[in-house]
Amino acid sequence: MTDKPAIVISIGDPGGIGPEVLCKALASGQIHPLARPVAVGSAEAMEMANKVAGTGLRVRRVTRMTEAGHDPGCIDVLDSGKLAPGNVTPGVATAISGRAQLDWVVEADALCRRGQAQGFVMGVINTTALELAGAWDEIEKLVEPQPYASYLLVITGPLRVVHMVHHRHVREVCDLIKKDLVLHALEVTQQNFERWGIKAPRIAVSGWNPHAYGPEDQAEIAPGVEMARAKGINVTGPISPDTVYRQNIEGQYDVVLAMSHDQGHIAIKTWGFLGNCSVTLGMPYISTSVAHGTAYDIAGKGVAKADNMLEALKLTANLAAGRGFPNAPNAAAA
Repeated sequence: MTDKPAIVISIGDPGGIGPEVLCKALASGQIHPLARPVAVGSAEAMEMANKVAGTGLRVRRVTRMTEAGHDPGCIDVLDSGKLAPGNVTPGVATAISGRAQLDWVVEADALCRRGQAQGFVMGVINTTALELAGAWDEIEKLVEPQPYASYLLVITGPLRVVHMVHHRHVREVCDLIKKDLVLHALEVTQQNFERWGIKAPRIAVSGWNPHAYGPEDQAEIAPGVEMARAKGINVTGPISPDTVYRQNIEGQYDVVLAMSHDQGHIAIKTWGFLGNCSVTLGMPYISTSVAHGTAYDIAGKGVAKADNMLEALKLTANLAAGRGFPNAPNAAAA
């Protein structure tokens, strides 16, 4: 891709730190050289956040993607009027803001599906506000990874982990670990990494039991890995879960397939929380999000750190352009 990709960012909960960290990330000067960033949400919320952040940038309300994201001195906002003026209250969850958060995610998703944007960064949403609006079930269908449909990839620095099973109880995971699911997750991981510019990605598969020795490891994970190898996927495993993440950090592998949410998340959040972001594999476009919450306690105070949002924006831009991950040894050249 020779042109810079367009990426849309839903601003998240207007009463949380999402708009503020987006302003700070765009003010870093690191995003416009990589992509055309366009916010989707309330121009009023972005004006308030920009004032708090003290970026010196301008906020401009736009109506079309073609006119947006070109000026690094300007924060362009596609504002469809889903949140009426006067409804931005820092640090408070409301049904009105919850409905707006869902609407903005739906709008950003539609822009990507129509090909008007190549990537989407979801700003931080608030569960309470969404539940007050009766919108949680709707947004969960849009963003929650489901086995055989989509998978969550979480990244912090050199550590990249795909979760085969997401928000499920540990007892359920034992029953969900099947060789066909292992194969499917590996196929989706390889397809996405190669689309992003990582040639023949080196994939490690974490075992489920200590030392990768147990009924699930022997009867399901190992056969799934062998099926993937037979299809030409460069995969190793199952590897002891107390070892495999360190091997990824040290560069032996490009990504680890973890069996469950906590198995991968503990490694990710222990290695490094700042700069942590996630990608949903299996979407027809690049779909990322940041790994922190709305932080109502500091919303509107100008102290929120923008590291995670900045990394999510850079990652989305690079993946959408097929440049792979920064510093990856087998990534395509920019």
